[in-house]
Amino acid sequence: MLGGWIFMAFGWRAVFVFLALLGLGLALVTARQLHETLPPAARQPLHPVLLARRYGQVFSTPGFVLLTLAGGLGFNAYFLYVLSAPVFLIQHLGLAETGFGWFFIPTVLAMMAGSAVSARLAGRLSPVRTVGVSVATMLVAAACNLAVSGLLSPGLPQSVLPIMLHTFGMAIGLPCLTLLALDHFPEHRGLASSCQSFLQMLVSALCAGVAAPALWGSVQRLAVGSAASLALSLVCCGLWWLRFHPRAEARP
Repeated sequence: MLGGWIFMAFGWRAVFVFLALLGLGLALVTARQLHETLPPAARQPLHPVLLARRYGQVFSTPGFVLLTLAGGLGFNAYFLYVLSAPVFLIQHLGLAETGFGWFFIPTVLAMMAGSAVSARLAGRLSPVRTVGVSVATMLVAAACNLAVSGLLSPGLPQSVLPIMLHTFGMAIGLPCLTLLALDHFPEHRGLASSCQSFLQMLVSALCAGVAAPALWGSVQRLAVGSAASLALSLVCCGLWWLRFHPRAEARP
């Protein structure tokens, strides 16, 4: 939303200037304020050979990789629209450059609501059952999105409501997928978390460079691409369930 106003006031190059300054500011604040929280005895050495060995162990653990990809692909079913937002909103929905809020405000509010539901379900449902609720919600959202894109003209609110439902469902299950993946490395959660972020950002980079430009030409292709990303996420969940779920349930 802010980028749209910057673009209107100063041109598209100013958006990149703003992002560079924002990144620099975040780096400075992080360096000064984000201190190590682990006690010295619990910290891991930064020896490159040891790190490489542990990275290799994380990336070669199938259960961790499957759960991480499941979360990343489920997120990318929504992120595809984020990457395609200029085309989706301006060309297909007919909004102005300052109209990005019509997409991002409702989808982010839905995401916040899903996170609140996830917190309420914690302790009441097992992580696997919570993921099941999330999956069911996202499947309904994908079906609605395909129907809307195929049967109705692009516009508000019909083109945004299914994406809202997807982000709501996604936010219910994503914390559980994250924690289930990190449970594979209880003594190295920080390292596993960084590997998790790397894999998910790699999926997002491929989506940004390959999928989004190939699909943003029509709302129908975007809906199909989003549904395909969700389907791949479900394949990863299914493979994890078949191969590792009994072992996961056996862990305390």
